[in-house]
Amino acid sequence: MSVLLDAGSSEFLYYGTAVLAGAPFTMACKAKLTTANGQHHGILSLADYDLDDNYIVLGVLAPDHGSFPNEVIAGSKDSFNWKYSNSGASISNQVWFHAAAVYASASSRYAYLNGVPGAEETTSITPVGMDITGIGVVLRNTKMWYASGDIAEVAFWNVALTTPEIKSLSKGFSPLLIRPASLVAYWPLIREGASGVYRDIVGGRVTTEAGGSATSPHPPVIYPSPMIPGQESISGRIYRRPIYRGVGIGVYR
Repeated sequence: MSVLLDAGSSEFLYYGTAVLAGAPFTMACKAKLTTANGQHHGILSLADYDLDDNYIVLGVLAPDHGSFPNEVIAGSKDSFNWKYSNSGASISNQVWFHAAAVYASASSRYAYLNGVPGAEETTSITPVGMDITGIGVVLRNTKMWYASGDIAEVAFWNVALTTPEIKSLSKGFSPLLIRPASLVAYWPLIREGASGVYRDIVGGRVTTEAGGSATSPHPPVIYPSPMIPGQESISGRIYRRPIYRGVGIGVYR
């Protein structure tokens, strides 16, 4: 499943601390956005909620952006600079895509669309004081870039993933299969009951919902085995009904 957010209703999810403090790190997800509304989309963010400076965003620029319309960006903002890497290719309206932002250091950021990186952006920027994690918004003090559409498979690593690893994620492999020792948070965005609860299955973090949300299906994901309905894996994580089970993997929706 995925969370379905409506920018017009200011809907988003958040967790009350930043799951990462700074580079190196990677954040990634799947998304299907409504680009026809002519706005920027903040898909994932880490921010200082007390200020309008100091944030990091994985986003998509508006279709009327003069230079990079509908392109994925990996952006950083401190008190002095706002810079971003762009993907070099555009998303399509209401079509599922995979997006990732890879920060190897304070002066190295890449934006990926469907496993393909754009050019590296190398300005040295070190946002400080980040204390909140946003899904579907840039959650600074003055909120901006509400996302409109579906978001799924949200994950954060405390390392800079490689291009082959990002490519694997874009092909449908679960974040649990990509450097699991460095995976610090993973929200499949499967809602628990009707209460709007979405749980991080790595750290047990539960998001808070603002403005409401809905759910909808997303493309299949390849999870590690064992994947038996109603049974926990050896890591203690509970997975969903299998569509197919092969040797060493299970494919789930």
